[in-house]
Amino acid sequence: VPDRPPISEVEAEYRRRTFAMTPYERVARGARMYGLAKANIARRLTAEHGPMSERRLQLLVARELYKREPQVREWIEGELTRVPG
Repeated sequence: VPDRPPISEVEAEYRRRTFAMTPYERVARGARMYGLAKANIARRLTAEHGPMSERRLQLLVARELYKREPQVREWIEGELTRVPG
């Protein structure tokens, strides 16, 4: 195993705090991060495409989140054909 470069003080503090979290805190943190990611994608899509129905926006966000999952992406594309703008 090659020697790894030393980690920064910031990385060391991040790891210390993360490892100190309870499992519940880690899951809650992940859920908050997921919610923030969805909200950021929704804002970007709305800025790019303008106003749209809530359902269409949900599907477009999902398409972005699952872009590397061909089966899910195929289902989302099918749903988008049935949802008005």
